[in-house]
Amino acid sequence: YPHTFEEKIGFNTIRALLSEKCVSDMGRAEVDDIRYSTSLEEVNKKLLRTNEFKSVLLFDDPFPAQDFNNLLPTLSRIAIDGTHIELDELGDLRNLINAVIQSVVYFRIRHEDGKYPNLWELCQNMALEKELLNAINRILDPKGNLRNDASDELSRIRAAIIRISNDADRKIRKLLTVAKQDGIVKEDAE
Repeated sequence: YPHTFEEKIGFNTIRALLSEKCVSDMGRAEVDDIRYSTSLEEVNKKLLRTNEFKSVLLFDDPFPAQDFNNLLPTLSRIAIDGTHIELDELGDLRNLINAVIQSVVYFRIRHEDGKYPNLWELCQNMALEKELLNAINRILDPKGNLRNDASDELSRIRAAIIRISNDADRKIRKLLTVAKQDGIVKEDAE
């Protein structure tokens, strides 16, 4: 086929329309990599998957299509010794793992009911990083903040900060009381 074949048959237009409907950068990258095929078996398999997902969208419970953040740059960066993941990136990783687990569970339940065999085929062998998710949940609270008890050292530091802050508050209140008694500040000063 000539190098302009996709353009001549309108495949580029279809790819662009499909890319607009993607919910993530990773999805758009996958769409950009789609090439036409002359394999009847491959085309039929993709059509079956497309029709199954159309049925999901039209007739089934909502598909959990959220939080599919592109973490490939982060994962590539932290693969280097001596680097670490930032707190917000850790939250994004937790959301992505949750999204993958929810998607696989969604299709597992429906597969057990005999639905969407071609979509189940795509996700049945996905590794579900439940241990990693549990480890992240031990570090982050539901809002994505670092838990006070994420480590012994952090607990110690935060307890020390609270103690020092309380000591400072007491000293400031004591100074303010003395200043009020000496008439340096007004009685209603805070």
